[in-house]
Amino acid sequence: MAISSLGSKKSSHVPLPRLASVLTWPKCRLEFPAVVHRCSPRLQTIFVVLAGLILLGCGSAAKGRTDQFPIVDKGKLTITLQRSACYGSCPDYSVTIHGEGRVVFSTNNEPTDPVSGVHRSQAPSSGVLVPGRHEDWIDRAAVDSLLAKFRKARFFSLRNEYRADITDNPTYVLTVETGNTKKTIVDYAGEEAKMPVAVTQLENEVDLVARTARWVRGAEGLVEALAATGFDFHSREAALLTLNGVEDADDSTLVALIERGAPVEMKILELDPSVDSSEHS
Repeated sequence: MAISSLGSKKSSHVPLPRLASVLTWPKCRLEFPAVVHRCSPRLQTIFVVLAGLILLGCGSAAKGRTDQFPIVDKGKLTITLQRSACYGSCPDYSVTIHGEGRVVFSTNNEPTDPVSGVHRSQAPSSGVLVPGRHEDWIDRAAVDSLLAKFRKARFFSLRNEYRADITDNPTYVLTVETGNTKKTIVDYAGEEAKMPVAVTQLENEVDLVARTARWVRGAEGLVEALAATGFDFHSREAALLTLNGVEDADDSTLVALIERGAPVEMKILELDPSVDSSEHS
């Protein structure tokens, strides 16, 4: 049967190259369902398949424009999370995970911005139980898994900054350097500024993979990490570490410190020379 609504009386079917134009030709948009209905079953199938391919192609093209993740040079890859001071005792540190698995944790980083610098200068402490620079290694498979989560979150297609109109909060800065390009997202109470929750999840995932909780609050693994550096567990520093960790450190960490010889029985004047001796005479 001829498809008269397409203006052809000499042929009983429409040439395949014209079908795509039929789908987008303004004058035929309203007539398309009726046209398909009057076609043979075989031609109806062709119409449906081509329509699906056209829509799939458009969707894939759009996704490619917004979700494309840059090529990664594993030898130059770094993923860095920096958490700043706040009005209080928020943990102030940075941690970088390298493509080969090296982890570098430090409390000696520059402030994320002038405000965080002011907070740092006024904070009673860095909010980190074991401040300084610490290094460790993780499996490359863990790095690959972390990178895959950045891909899934479309990290490189997100905004560069999410900043809420509030004060006294810490700033979190998440950066990925692929060896070919670099992307940084600044998060200042970002979820209040419509930041995708995926960014918060990525920040937490970096901490989890790097095991920063060991140094920040004395979580499991701290004692082993210290032992690997030759830390003196019979020192004044070990006693202070144990006493300072009473509130937040894991019980297993405190027990391990004491078992290795932390001299928690030291007098308060030996632990803190700044204390006025007349108060304890």
